[in-house]
Amino acid sequence: MQLIRKCNFNRSEIKQAVLALGNFEGLHLGHQALLEETRKHAKQLGVPAAVMTFEPHPLTLLRKQKQVKIFSLSAKIKFIKEQGIDILYLLNFNQELANLTATEFLEKILLAQLEIKKIVVGHDFIFGKNRTGNAEFLAQAAEEYGFAFTQIKPHKLAATDLIYSSTAIREALNNADLNLVKQLLGKNYFISGRVIKGQQLARDLGYPTANIALGDLYRPKFGVYAAKITVGEKIYQAVANLGIKPTFANEEPLLEVHLFDFAGELYGQKIKVELLKYLRAEQKFGDMMMLTKQIAQDVKDAQKFFHG
Repeated sequence: MQLIRKCNFNRSEIKQAVLALGNFEGLHLGHQALLEETRKHAKQLGVPAAVMTFEPHPLTLLRKQKQVKIFSLSAKIKFIKEQGIDILYLLNFNQELANLTATEFLEKILLAQLEIKKIVVGHDFIFGKNRTGNAEFLAQAAEEYGFAFTQIKPHKLAATDLIYSSTAIREALNNADLNLVKQLLGKNYFISGRVIKGQQLARDLGYPTANIALGDLYRPKFGVYAAKITVGEKIYQAVANLGIKPTFANEEPLLEVHLFDFAGELYGQKIKVELLKYLRAEQKFGDMMMLTKQIAQDVKDAQKFFHG
């Protein structure tokens, strides 16, 4: 097995399990329903509940999409643990794995190395070369190899035809529709990471920021947001700018956060930035005076969001 990591959350020896397969990008409410189903079947069979997922995201290799992840890998692992899953298998998705047929993946990756009582997948999960590993394949394989199989139905947002999916979340992030993102995720969208040194341009303007590199995370709509920041056990209100700072001709997108009522140094610390409200689009300014005036207005707009 091309294993990156095995997370045994309950620390017990696991020989049999009910296994959920999927990318679990964002762990939205549809994923949570799938994992709830996995836990239910595991309890009925008296075995642990397990998840197998992939790193990097398969689209990174198959479609050359560099920024696909809705959340970081560490956040994804934390989410899965919080869902009451006993063990996580994190597979290295490389060209060798991508070249395996559905049958080869089943025999070489799953059945040869794990003792599976039941496999659970979502309504749209496909695996194997040429995407032949669908629900019909798994149903037939279950009879042939002697394991059980369940595919859960798609779950839709209440009173709509919108299916919970990572694609729907990315589209909502494109539109900065953070209320819809929250409904799909069941939680606020956030970006977490360690604070890095920036150019200190905002500090020179009187608005020091904590900066986070976006890395391989999906890029929400560029612009200015009202945000909530978690630093250790403390929570701060803030205004955040996500983008390339066109006034300074940056090329690499960055998340910059100005915390209200905060004094101190954040370099090297890990922070969590929840984006709550889209305030305006990113724009280029003709001089520093115009930029400073707009930042002051952004701060007022963010504070108005928090305090009315």
